Amino acid sequence: MSNYRALRQEIEQHLSDRITNDWLEEAEARDRDLTSGEAIGYPASQVFTDLNECK
Repeated sequence: MSNYRALRQEIEQHLSDRITNDWLEEAEARDRDLTSGEAIGYPASQVFTDLNECK
């Protein structure tokens, strides 16, 4: 029975690690898209430049 529990914990940890890694990769990809302007079609650096010019 203890082998079953150990195996179950190992599998749960492995799945948890995979889910976390997948989530982190997706979050990093979204961050890259947003900072490059690909997601919104307007570079973030240009947004800040435009905001500063409006002052």
